[in-house]
Amino acid sequence: MIEDIVFAKKKVCFDKLMDKGFVKMDEGDFIYSERFMDDMFEAQVIVDRSGHVSGRVVDLELSEDYLPLRIASGDMTFVGLVRQVYQSILQKIADTCFVDELFMSAQANRVLDYLSSTYGDVFDHPFEKYPDYISFRVGGKWYALILPLAFSKLDSEGGDKLVEVINIKVPTNQMPHLLNKNGVYPAYHMSKKSWVSIVLDDSLEDDVLFELLDVSRQLVMPRHGESSRGDRFWLIPANPKVYDIDSDFSKTGQIDWTVKNKLKVDDIVGIYMTAPIKSLRYLCRVVAREEMDNHLSCLTLKLVKQFPDDEYSLAFLQSKGVKSVRSIRHMTKDLAAVFKGFLE
Repeated sequence: MIEDIVFAKKKVCFDKLMDKGFVKMDEGDFIYSERFMDDMFEAQVIVDRSGHVSGRVVDLELSEDYLPLRIASGDMTFVGLVRQVYQSILQKIADTCFVDELFMSAQANRVLDYLSSTYGDVFDHPFEKYPDYISFRVGGKWYALILPLAFSKLDSEGGDKLVEVINIKVPTNQMPHLLNKNGVYPAYHMSKKSWVSIVLDDSLEDDVLFELLDVSRQLVMPRHGESSRGDRFWLIPANPKVYDIDSDFSKTGQIDWTVKNKLKVDDIVGIYMTAPIKSLRYLCRVVAREEMDNHLSCLTLKLVKQFPDDEYSLAFLQSKGVKSVRSIRHMTKDLAAVFKGFLE
C-alpha cells in the first residue's frame, strides 16, 4: 500500500493535524481532503485515533474510488501520474505532521524506550550489509537483535508481509512453554536451542516481553562482571493525585502493592512521587509476597525511611543515571549505592 510505504517509521503529531488542514470527526479520527489534476480527483486521507493512516482517491466524475490506483498492471502513463500526485500529497502530510521513528512497529519503539530507560543501553548496527538490523549488548555480547523479516520466514502461512522481529536468549527449560505463546517462534538465523524470535506486533504483551528481555540480558551478562544496576533495588512511581500513600503509611507503616514484575521478599523499593512532587519520598523493604491471578503479585512493603521531598529529587536521580520513572524499574548501581547505607 502506498500509505504504508510513505508512513513507515513515522509517528503522528496530533497537535499539528488541524493546523495543516485536517478536520476532526465526531469519532475522534482526522480527515484531510485535497483535489488535484484540475479537480478530476480528490485525495482523502484519514489518521485514526491510534495514528494509523489510510487513504483513497475519488474519481469526482464518477463519485467512486479510483481503483486503477491500486493496480500494478495496465496503462501506467495516466495511472502513474495520478499515483505520483497522490503520493506527493501523502509525503507533504508525512513531512509536516509526523516525526521519524527508528522502527516501523510501535512495539519495537517501546522496546527501545524500555531498554534505554531501564538500563541505559544504546543500540548498534552489527552488520554493515544490513543497516536495519539493531542489536543491544551487555559486556559486548548480544542479548537482543531487532530485524525486519518477511513473516513467511517464521510462519509458512505468514505470507510476504514485512514484520519486525526481536531475537532474545531464553532458558532452555522454558523453550517449550514460550513457543506456545502467541508471536513466539524458533529463532531465525540463531541457535534454536537457546534463542527465540518474537514478532513485534503486540501478539505478545509488553509486560511479558520486557520480562523476557530482562532474562536475556541476565543470561548473557559476563559472570565475573558486575551489573550496571542494583539488582535488588527497585523504583516504583506513585501518583499523589490518584493514591494517598501518606495516609496508608501513617496507619501501619506498611502498604500493599500489586505488580507484575518478579520482585522478591527482601528486595528494596524506592517509591518515587510523580508530578507535581517529582522526588523519591519512601524507601521500603518487601516483607511478603502473595501470588495472584493473571501473573500478578501482591507485595507488602514495609517503610524503612521517609525523606524530605527536596532530598532525592528527579534531578538527583538523573545524576545517578535514572532517565525517568514512568513504570517499575531497577535502580541504577549508583543510585542503589546511595540507599544501601540506610539498610545497615
